[in-house]
Amino acid sequence: MAISNEILEKASAAIDNKDAGAVYSMIETVPESDWVSGFLKGCAYSIENNIVDSIAPFVEACNGMEPGDLPAVYPIILKAFEGAFLDGIGKCNVDFTVITPLVLKLNDLFPEDDEVEEHFITDVFDFTFKNLNSMTEEQKLGVFKRCLVLAVVAFKIYVETSIVLGFFDRVKKLADEIKMVGEPGTIANVEKFYPFVPLVTTTFDNLLASKSEEELDDIENYWVERNVDIYAGHVINSFNMFLNTLTAGKITAAVSRKVMNTEIELAAKVYIMKKGGR
Repeated sequence: MAISNEILEKASAAIDNKDAGAVYSMIETVPESDWVSGFLKGCAYSIENNIVDSIAPFVEACNGMEPGDLPAVYPIILKAFEGAFLDGIGKCNVDFTVITPLVLKLNDLFPEDDEVEEHFITDVFDFTFKNLNSMTEEQKLGVFKRCLVLAVVAFKIYVETSIVLGFFDRVKKLADEIKMVGEPGTIANVEKFYPFVPLVTTTFDNLLASKSEEELDDIENYWVERNVDIYAGHVINSFNMFLNTLTAGKITAAVSRKVMNTEIELAAKVYIMKKGGR
């Protein structure tokens, strides 16, 4: 069924008021098989700052709606995600890999002639920068970690390194902004997580520098129809090893650092040399 303006208005108000109960009451009035039910469940989980569990019902909703429904629904999904993203306090891990099907589905629903391809992640960065000055110190550190993870996960979504490395550039800009407005303790914690950014960008930039524009297009076209997890998995493994270096003992951290460097180099080489992914 098409979603009514009344449901959209009530869902938007519930998100503003952090009233998950109001959304759960709305869910009871909608058939469970209807995509609107999935949309509302995603909103309710987001209000409860449960980003990970909100993804599956949002994907369910996207699978059921028509492209014409997106202009009305997308701003509400983004608003719900924004609240959870800014307020949810979570570990800096790669659980955000669950976001991949949602971003891919949203990209499919946007018009093909739309000039912006990477809507959702770009919008997440935009609202993060917009709200930075009003965040608590805990929120500043939390959103930095989550933006870093989104940049890592983007390797699973986009085959264009210009897009993905652009997200890492925005993580760098976010770190710079936090250094200007954050407290010393927040800045110190951000600086602990930041080194993964230049590790990724420098490794890929060094190997991509010798490639012509035609060669880069050929690489991207190769991966469009193939399993990007072949190289994205190496990036995620490298990131996990990086996180280990922050908490492990001296010997374990040294081993993790070596694996981290090896994995990110493998990711770049597999991507550029077009190995596997069939």
